[in-house]
Amino acid sequence: MSIFENKKNLLIFVSILIILFLGFLFYFPLRGYISELKERKAQTELAQDKSLIEATVNSFYSDYVKAINGNLTWVDLIDKYTSGRAKNQVSGYALIFLDDATHGAQHLAKITTPIQIKIISLGNQKAEALVDFSMNEGVAGEKLKIIPFKNLLSLEKQGSSWFITGIGERTERFDEYLKSQGILIF
Repeated sequence: MSIFENKKNLLIFVSILIILFLGFLFYFPLRGYISELKERKAQTELAQDKSLIEATVNSFYSDYVKAINGNLTWVDLIDKYTSGRAKNQVSGYALIFLDDATHGAQHLAKITTPIQIKIISLGNQKAEALVDFSMNEGVAGEKLKIIPFKNLLSLEKQGSSWFITGIGERTERFDEYLKSQGILIF
């Protein structure tokens, strides 16, 4: 009986060694696979965020033109796309256009070039994007003027949506600075 117990103990010991060996054998490849999955997930989320930012910016400027033309209320535009400081900025633009319309000078606008968007920083629920395009804008009945837009937008992710938190006009000096930092402009 004591021999059986020793064989049983030996069998248990060998089984434990085999399990440990198999554990170590599979641990490192699985660890690499798991980290690769995490990396792919992060890249997918980054690509999704970039797409959402581009869609938000395109929709914002399209709806901005609709608001100028009177086909969309400014309140809808402001609530849908802006947050923080940008709410005040767009509200200021809205007051100018509404005041002119009240005094018989309805503005008209049309985007004349594709909206170019370059995301220059993205991370931690915040992003910055360069935006370039041209728009014909002016008072109805008069010749429309070509207005180039060269903006720097600050965006923030709230839930699953991106909101514009700041709108800045870019200068030539700022663009030169970006180029010196290795950021290519359109």
